[in-house]
Amino acid sequence: MDNNYLIIRIDEQQNIELHYFWPSSMKIKYNYPTCITIHFDNLSSCFSLVSLCYCFNILSTSHKLYIGVEVFKAYLSVKFSQSYIQE
Repeated sequence: MDNNYLIIRIDEQQNIELHYFWPSSMKIKYNYPTCITIHFDNLSSCFSLVSLCYCFNILSTSHKLYIGVEVFKAYLSVKFSQSYIQE
């Protein structure tokens, strides 16, 4: 099981924000989240960018699939002017 987590939210300009938090047990110099902001028209660019980030490459397959589903749900909520709640 992965010890890290991701918060997905939609900001005031209808951009999708991904906030990735590293596990506290990892020995890293700075302890702050990796943040990615995507304009909702650039969803394919989002997945390309995320695939280049090391922190996402070390996740389990099920965690990656969960992130993909949640990002797509956020995308649909922006597209159809609905509220988004991460599960």
